[in-house]
Amino acid sequence: MFTLYAADTPDVREKNEQYGDDSDHRGADIKVRGKNWDKMEPHLDDAMAWNALSDDERVKAARPGTGTGEPEPGTPSPSPGPTPTPPGVH
Repeated sequence: MFTLYAADTPDVREKNEQYGDDSDHRGADIKVRGKNWDKMEPHLDDAMAWNALSDDERVKAARPGTGTGEPEPGTPSPSPGPTPTPPGVH
């Protein structure tokens, strides 16, 4: 919805009146922007939910991680990568 109404121009207002929330007939890349928003929105919801937690709730949430109990044998786990290089250092 944000991408449909974000640009407050006469053309956008006219299209909003003409098409409402339907982006199929708007042409250009508005449909792509809408799909990109749909992909990004769950991540924003997760971030807002995390920010709404108290410090104690965050500690509890970080303890179980994304699963419960010990991982099954053979479950891959990431290994630490190299230390990031600060900007401007080559």
